[in-house]
Amino acid sequence: MRKDHPIAKKGKITLKNYLNLSHVHISKRNSGLGHVDMTLYRLGLTRRIALRAQHYLVAPYILEQSDLVITSIKSFARGRELKVFKLPFDINPLILHLYCTTTLSVVIFVPLICSSIKYMPFSK
Repeated sequence: MRKDHPIAKKGKITLKNYLNLSHVHISKRNSGLGHVDMTLYRLGLTRRIALRAQHYLVAPYILEQSDLVITSIKSFARGRELKVFKLPFDINPLILHLYCTTTLSVVIFVPLICSSIKYMPFSK
C-alpha cells in the first residue's frame, strides 16, 4: 500500500484490517481465485478484490493513486514508496514450474530466464 494510506501508520495489520481493505488481484485470467484467495478460502475467509489487473507493472501506479492494496512478495516494494506489512495469516510459498521444449530458440532463451529467476517466498 502507499505510505500515506489511512492504515499505513499502524505497526502491524490484523486479519480483520486485511480483509476489510480493497485489494488489487494480478492475474492473466478474467476470473477465478489466486494463491492468496485459495489460502483464505481454506481458512473460511474472503478478501475484497476491487480491481483485477493482468500484470504487476501497472500495480505501483494504481497503488500510488488509490487506497487499494496488493499482496505480493516483499521485493515488489523495493525502490518504491510503499508500506509493507507482514501477512496476518500463514501462506505456503508459491511454486512456479517452467516447462520448455528443445527447439533451438528455446534452448538459447530459457537459460537466460532460468539464470535470472530466484526463489522468493511471499512476505510473512
